[in-house]
Amino acid sequence: MYGLDAVGFAVSFCFLWPVRSLPAPDAVPEPVTGFAPGLRSIAAGFAYARGRQDLLGSYLADLAAMTLAYPNALFPFVAADLHAPWAVGLMFAAPSAGALAVTVVSGWMGRVRRHGLAIAVSAAVWGLLITAFAWPPTSRWRWGAWCWPGRPTW
Repeated sequence: MYGLDAVGFAVSFCFLWPVRSLPAPDAVPEPVTGFAPGLRSIAAGFAYARGRQDLLGSYLADLAAMTLAYPNALFPFVAADLHAPWAVGLMFAAPSAGALAVTVVSGWMGRVRRHGLAIAVSAAVWGLLITAFAWPPTSRWRWGAWCWPGRPTW
């Protein structure tokens, strides 16, 4: 498995090698007192977000959904309940595979007009799915048990 990671890093390095660095800006404005140019840009971004309540709400909803309902801590326990230790790696790979699949079919997302509502609905659906993944606490009713016709014997 480490060899596959090493090959992946080597391939990504080969793709990044021809990318050139960004040219330095010609005229750098005077820094705000106490802030370096990079930190000034970050502070300006925070000030912009603070002025836009719709952005701030969507950031907070997305942050709450991703931090409070992150399933990775559950994977080993679900695999142990299903007596399928071989499935832990697949569970850890599933979010990345799902992200790739969503990226492939993401063309329709450019037509979304109410971004805040879309983020709120997505966060609510994510939370409900994670709750259904881990509840009720008995493994017989977990989705994995529904999908698996019987506990594996190997």
